[in-house]
Amino acid sequence: MTTIQSVPLLEAESLAFFEPEKDVFGIAGPQVSVMFSGKGDAQTLGFAVSDVQQLTTLSTTRWQAQMQSAKGSFELDWRSRDQGAHLDSSEVIVCDVTGRVTENEKRERRFKSFGVSTLPSRRQGPPILRSIVAVFDNGDSFFLNAYKPAVYHGHGDERNDSVLIESGQSLAVADARLSTVFSKDDLHTQASLELWLEEDELPRRISGEAIPGTHVELTDRDVALAFYKWTMGPHTGIGYYEIALAAPPRIAA
Repeated sequence: MTTIQSVPLLEAESLAFFEPEKDVFGIAGPQVSVMFSGKGDAQTLGFAVSDVQQLTTLSTTRWQAQMQSAKGSFELDWRSRDQGAHLDSSEVIVCDVTGRVTENEKRERRFKSFGVSTLPSRRQGPPILRSIVAVFDNGDSFFLNAYKPAVYHGHGDERNDSVLIESGQSLAVADARLSTVFSKDDLHTQASLELWLEEDELPRRISGEAIPGTHVELTDRDVALAFYKWTMGPHTGIGYYEIALAAPPRIAA
């Protein structure tokens, strides 16, 4: 596990990108960006904070982001595929992503795959504790945000807002039940969901397994970020799962 000391990812615009066939996964935000490349012992994490990256909104359907670090860099362009899914606190849009990436200080190469743009709502809401994105090989997708209520005793008290996109139609989820398995270093390694729709007698089921992951340390909390392989029925997908954790006491430098 690698720890990055920086600022929140969850409460700002973010641009995720996935190239699963080449084991490249990343996310760009206004203050911090990360990119994983490779797998297993050969996996490399490149990250950068605001002074060495740039995120630009070009229009309502197009975004650009740049990041440079010692272990990797990217210069990518996101273009919307659809109108997106509307959640209480954000709008999530599946995009085609093109541009260039550099991995492990090697030669720059072309990138052509897909990703997700997450735009925060203008309406102030409760803190997001968990955020899930899953994009499947048949074009379906699933998005979830979980929030901290006024009275909060733990994970079971979270309320969530989720949308399932199926055959191009946006389906409201009446109840999304999420279970998570953690490793010894507090990174989430597995997840499973039951999605109950109003008209269904049985739930849709999604299961996921983490690929790479890392921690981002904040003043008042830690963010655990992991990219995931997802499965829903016969379909496989890629996405991510972010969790905001209560931060331990910080030791003064």
